[in-house]
Amino acid sequence: MTIPRTEDEDENIQLILDLTERRDKLIAHLTKVEA
Repeated sequence: MTIPRTEDEDENIQLILDLTERRDKLIAHLTKVEA
C-alpha cells in the first residue's frame, strides 16, 4: 500500500530531480574540461 503524497512532496521530488539532472550535467561538463 502506498502512502498518498502531498503536493508539497511532489514539488520537492521534482526539485530534487531537476537538481540531480543539473549536477550530472555539470559533472559531465567538468569531466570534459579536465580531459
